[in-house]
Amino acid sequence: MPESTRPQSPFAPTATAPHGISRAALWTAAAHAAENLRPAPLVRDPWAADFLHTAGFDGGPAR
Repeated sequence: MPESTRPQSPFAPTATAPHGISRAALWTAAAHAAENLRPAPLVRDPWAADFLHTAGFDGGPAR
């Protein structure tokens, strides 16, 4: 398949991702930040929300 018609991975970095950070990294941090708010989180990542704020990211994966 020619490179120009090949579908791009939804996790590939794009020009719209802030500071060149991949969407996969941002979505993972968003999931960690949300999980950290639960009463009994499976993942504890107290820095995830700060990372997202610094990156200027306000989205996340579909739920």
